[in-house]
Amino acid sequence: MEPSAGKLRVLCLDGGGIRGLSEILILKELMLNVRMRNKLNFTPEPRQCFDLICGTSTGGLIAILLGRLGKTLDECEKLFRDFGSEIFAGGSSGKAARLFLTGSRHASGGLEKVIRSHAAEEMMFEDEAASKGHVPVAVVSVMKNTGDAELFRTYGVRASVESCSILEACRATSAATTFFPSITINGVEYVDGAFGFNNPSDLILKELKSIEWPAPLLDPLADIGCLVSVGTGRPTFEREKSSVSSRVTPGGIKSVSDALKCCKEIATSCHRVHQVVAERFKDAGFVDRYYRLDVDRGLESIELNETDDKTMQHVSAVTRAYMKSRAVQDEIAQCSWLLGAKIGRGSGKTQLALRHIEEEGHRYSVIVWINASTKEHASQSLSEAAAEMAAQWPKDLPWTHNRPDASDALKVTSRLRSTIHSKWLLVIDSADDTKINEYIPDCNHGSVMVTSITVRACHGFSPGPGGRIDVGGLDLTNSRSLLLKLAEVEDQTTAVSEDDSAALKDIVGELSGIPLAIEQAAALIRNGNFSFKKFLSAYKQKYRALMEEPPDEGSWAYDKDRIILTVLDLAYASLET
Repeated sequence: MEPSAGKLRVLCLDGGGIRGLSEILILKELMLNVRMRNKLNFTPEPRQCFDLICGTSTGGLIAILLGRLGKTLDECEKLFRDFGSEIFAGGSSGKAARLFLTGSRHASGGLEKVIRSHAAEEMMFEDEAASKGHVPVAVVSVMKNTGDAELFRTYGVRASVESCSILEACRATSAATTFFPSITINGVEYVDGAFGFNNPSDLILKELKSIEWPAPLLDPLADIGCLVSVGTGRPTFEREKSSVSSRVTPGGIKSVSDALKCCKEIATSCHRVHQVVAERFKDAGFVDRYYRLDVDRGLESIELNETDDKTMQHVSAVTRAYMKSRAVQDEIAQCSWLLGAKIGRGSGKTQLALRHIEEEGHRYSVIVWINASTKEHASQSLSEAAAEMAAQWPKDLPWTHNRPDASDALKVTSRLRSTIHSKWLLVIDSADDTKINEYIPDCNHGSVMVTSITVRACHGFSPGPGGRIDVGGLDLTNSRSLLLKLAEVEDQTTAVSEDDSAALKDIVGELSGIPLAIEQAAALIRNGNFSFKKFLSAYKQKYRALMEEPPDEGSWAYDKDRIILTVLDLAYASLET
């Protein structure tokens, strides 16, 4: 299972009231694993690991907090622990009266107060999301009269034309019939997206094929690198005595009994959707790209509106117990490996670019990221960028707007050259091909950042003092640990012989701490092609031969290219034998 940096990473979050705290704790564990698995020096946030976050009801609120408002998981957890006391305020008699008079147990005032304090009057649609480090977000609601799903998006043409406020989107996705009143937006009455769509995974696969997504996918299953679906606990309801199946629709709720039936239907539907989506990925041959993380027992007794400290402690304890399971740990480990591809490995070039965006992103009006690691990835990035720019900057009219035959690269550079959003940043990541000038607009405004393992990729640039940063490798201790871990040496202190221990030390020094070279070397040793001692001998022989072939002037920034080429040459030779 190899991660691909060019495919979409999607996060889907179920609804579940106060049990949404479980989702936040699961995401924190996942992000910590992304850090450890990919040897990062920081713990990433979901917005750094995913290209799209979708949620329903409580999951929708979390999606907006993480993706649209740029909150950290720590901030979300703190907000969530204070969430209940703000939202579910009021005496029991008032709640009971409201339930029978309006079908809702709680007024929406508490929710509005919390959201207003963080989003003010901001709109869902975001014209400059990338410059703020935000990612596309979609939250699910349901049209009360028809029962059809409706997505409130932060992206796309429809969202820019029919834009609603963040507050309205939060109200719409969380308007559960037994908890909050419905809301009318643009003349349409909406209720909680949990009615039939509490698990939005299947819905988001359809979204990625639709024209609403800036760069529609022909085959979402093939073009998704990782889909993570997080639940709020599997239910354990008793079998109903009646053999007649009754599905309660939003418009058909007339009593408390109907509402309770609907809540049961909502809870049990999540697992059914999971089974359907899992089967689709399996049938398509992509079983290792879909992950469902959902506490299997212990949360079913928690009502949506229980917010006392004892309940919070119970949710936390049950969730942590679930995550300690070996099977769950294996799932999280595999998933975190795939998510790490978006952040990048190598020597830290991509991480450095991401850190610059995280710390200085406010300086730019828009950020365009081109993954230039391969021609295919560059083509996909340019296509997505061209579509997104056309959707978000409809008033800009570059000279290519009447040329349907124009290439995506030309469309992107033309818009960057002519746009009124002149303080843009263009990032060309992993640009190891020398032909990147076509990606860069010829103008005197904007900024360009290029990451590459070679100087020749930046030939012709004059970055000025401090404009070039050489990124070094891992230190000796971390290099040794990484090599042993990837070579699957379980006991890193005793499992290496004396001869191999000496060779190991020399290998680490020879590879200069370059993670990509260490990863390839470990694979050769793990697969039995070499012992540590034999690898060192073969490496030195190959490296000396390569050193006798002088490169073109300016081709190598330092020895990194030779090191990687030597290891890859050994890997290629092992395939021939």
